[in-house]
Amino acid sequence: MKLKAADYNQNDQQLKCYLLCFMQKNGIFDKDDINVEKALRHLPRGVQGPSKKTLEYCKKIPSNDACDKAFQLAKCYFKAQPEILKTVSFV
Repeated sequence: MKLKAADYNQNDQQLKCYLLCFMQKNGIFDKDDINVEKALRHLPRGVQGPSKKTLEYCKKIPSNDACDKAFQLAKCYFKAQPEILKTVSFV
C-alpha cells in the first residue's frame, strides 16, 4: 500500500475512507474524531508514551471530512514516527 511506502502526496479518497473504516471498526475513531486512548491500545507498549503526544498534536490538523481526517491523522503520525510502520500490519 502506498501509505506503508510513505507516499503521502496521494489524494486517494478510497484510501482515506479505508483508513476511516479501519479506525471506526477498531474503536479508534468515534463519530468525527480520533479517540487517542483507544488508538494507543493498538500500538506496542514501547511507543505508547511518545505516540500519545504525537496523536494529540496530529488530531488538530484541519481536514475536509471524516475520511480526510483519518488520512491526515495517519499521515501526520507516520511522518512523526516512521518506525511504527515496521510494526503495524494494517497499512
